[in-house]
Amino acid sequence: METRLHSIDDRLDVLLGYLDAPHRSLEETCDLLLYGLRHPDDHDDVALLVARAL
Repeated sequence: METRLHSIDDRLDVLLGYLDAPHRSLEETCDLLLYGLRHPDDHDDVALLVARAL
């Protein structure tokens, strides 16, 4: 999650902002994370595990 241009703290703040919408579906959250945090030219593999606690 840390990049050459962004510190881990900055990126964690962005991540927490993306996760601060409990009304979103899990699929929408995954899409938002993938498209919001990844650079389009990044070809590394990514795995997400997202769950909603009840």
